[in-house]
Amino acid sequence: MMLATNVQPEQVQDVPLFESIEAAWPTLTGLSPAEHEYDTVSQAMVLDGPGPMARRSDNVMSHRAADRVAVKRRAVLEKVLYLVRTTGPLRGSEINEAYDRLQRQHPDELPRVAWDTPRKRAGELAKADLIEYVTDGVRGHEGLYRRPAWQVQS
Repeated sequence: MMLATNVQPEQVQDVPLFESIEAAWPTLTGLSPAEHEYDTVSQAMVLDGPGPMARRSDNVMSHRAADRVAVKRRAVLEKVLYLVRTTGPLRGSEINEAYDRLQRQHPDELPRVAWDTPRKRAGELAKADLIEYVTDGVRGHEGLYRRPAWQVQS
């Protein structure tokens, strides 16, 4: 069974930018208060990163670089989460294309990243159960990233 998606990268051209993921979170999720509490914990763990990116003993330049990387990482995570939750199921390659298109349209708001970075961030979001990765189990077939089934409203 081959997975397919009806979403074309051209369809995500005018995705609005939010000032912060916190501002967009209730709109994106549509969660009950109990679900929102769980989701907020997951959101914080993923978006805030695995921990300090520089050691206390590192020099000031290392700390500045780590801060810049953390800001860039969070911006990419937020936009990937928004794309998957609002556009619908997307393959990793479609996430990369959609992010690239948005970044070119809004170069001041979205950081420029390596081509495959958005797909990798989608994987991190899937590990935190903020989005879901679905595959047919056949090696070499690209799966889909989508809203978790428990969040889909009928």
